[in-house]
Amino acid sequence: MVFSATVPDYVRPMTRLAVVVGVMSVLACGTPSTKPNDAGAAAPSASASQFDFSCDHAVLAWDEGRAPTNASAACRVHVATQSGAPVSGASVRFLTEAGWFDEATTDLNGTVTAAHHVGEGAPAITTPDGGTVLPGWFVLSQRTADGGTSEPGRVDPLHQVAGPMNPRDNLVSLVAMVRGDEAFDDRNGDGRWDDGEAFEDLGEPWLDTDDNGVHDEGEPFIDVDGDGVWTAGDGKWSHDALIWKQTAVVWLGAINPLDVTSAAPPVDSVPRTVKLRCPAALPPGSLDCAAAVAESGEVPFPVEVRLVDPWLNAWSLLGPATCSVATTSHLTASLDGWLDATHLRVRVADARDPNTPPITQVPKRAYVLDELVTVNCSFGAQTITTSIPVTID
Repeated sequence: MVFSATVPDYVRPMTRLAVVVGVMSVLACGTPSTKPNDAGAAAPSASASQFDFSCDHAVLAWDEGRAPTNASAACRVHVATQSGAPVSGASVRFLTEAGWFDEATTDLNGTVTAAHHVGEGAPAITTPDGGTVLPGWFVLSQRTADGGTSEPGRVDPLHQVAGPMNPRDNLVSLVAMVRGDEAFDDRNGDGRWDDGEAFEDLGEPWLDTDDNGVHDEGEPFIDVDGDGVWTAGDGKWSHDALIWKQTAVVWLGAINPLDVTSAAPPVDSVPRTVKLRCPAALPPGSLDCAAAVAESGEVPFPVEVRLVDPWLNAWSLLGPATCSVATTSHLTASLDGWLDATHLRVRVADARDPNTPPITQVPKRAYVLDELVTVNCSFGAQTITTSIPVTID
């Protein structure tokens, strides 16, 4: 797909596009395609080396029925010259995999916050691929059952999503663009590009729909030179070019009751059976003990709670969590920290004191107890609650 080089201040999606995971650029040396005027003779030029684009890591984009919400993520753009002086009044344009942007113009500090709105298209359904290169913060939000790098997936119990649901389905690529100069290594510190100085040779802005880090035929791009094909860097340093940066936002989805009861629930509601035993040292004449400890010897014993959305993306992408834990009467529990961005560890113990067993007990008490551990976590305005059955056997 080709987008016209003459684009409005925001570009809305024209089709379902797959995820972008990288920006194609190379360092090169050569002759400039255009050279800026002498210092002071023209308005300050934005520089790709001082052009920053970042967004909230995630937004709650889907309701329980998999329909889009009216939520938005805050994105921040900063535009400055090669020397770091802010560029005000710069018109920032966007290319999106899904959703849309408000118009954006930088303020006196060279900065603008633009809203990335959910809706108007959806991110493409992708095939799980362990070889995909993803933003660092996104990789940290994932952990597979085997501890490897393969991408997890699950079947949608609502049958609203074709194919396996996996985290990259909702990794939405966003590109910000502005007129400016390609970045260069200003070795002599004169604020100008000079022959022999290395520079970043940007190609035309594009969306990497197959996640392989190179532009392939059919992938959407901005046709800057109007020749109908995507153009890579031209080997020349460019002044007043279309410079661009890309980032990604995860569209999280609310959990449907069918998700919880499915074969692969996003929240950890899988029953746990914990083998407990009496302490080795019992007072003379004891027939039983009041409380038991795990066979592993861990007291309290650990229970891992997974907190992800239906696409297996971490709720912690929304920000720091405030969590609490509660249990039924025969258990005590405490939070024991996050193992990673998706797994919270809870320490659970028998509420009875193993150091004060009854001297007599007739009939002998059975130790099969069906208990419940409930974890409640708030990620900003979003609250996730999961209850884990724990059988003491």
